[in-house]
Amino acid sequence: LYLCDTGSHAALGVLRQLAARRRAGGMPVIALCRSDSPGAISQALAVGGIVLTATGRDALPDPRAWAARLGQAVVEVCSAGRPVTQLVRWTSGPVYDELLDRYAPRARQRLARRRVVVDERVRSVHLCEPADGVVEASLVIAGGPRPRGLALRLEGWDGRWLCTVCEWL
Repeated sequence: LYLCDTGSHAALGVLRQLAARRRAGGMPVIALCRSDSPGAISQALAVGGIVLTATGRDALPDPRAWAARLGQAVVEVCSAGRPVTQLVRWTSGPVYDELLDRYAPRARQRLARRRVVVDERVRSVHLCEPADGVVEASLVIAGGPRPRGLALRLEGWDGRWLCTVCEWL
């Protein structure tokens, strides 16, 4: 899964390169259009992309509840209590790839041995909305030896939130 914002000429060049990989048997290309520009959408479709359109804040679910649920799912993935594949629909390609590379091998080992109990929970969620359809969330995760922080950037695409950044603090 490759994500490419078609709002710039440089991004369209990258999109064309990714489309060439797709034709050669690689991964599908998803083009993210920040505007409803017919030109950007038609260019993305012309190179074989699947177009997702940006969604404004009014058409999206409550970001606080959504960030808390996604944060809890990330905690469970990191603790090997949930398979990484359950996050594919809600994360961008780079975020999913990082979670997959970092946590999937450990999860397979732990799940093969025994049932995993996750004792860490999201204790609080703090939001900032820097732009329409964009939310930056900082979560406090408690239950381990000490509280930890998790930062998420959520962007509205096709009427749902998509996590484009996920970082432990």
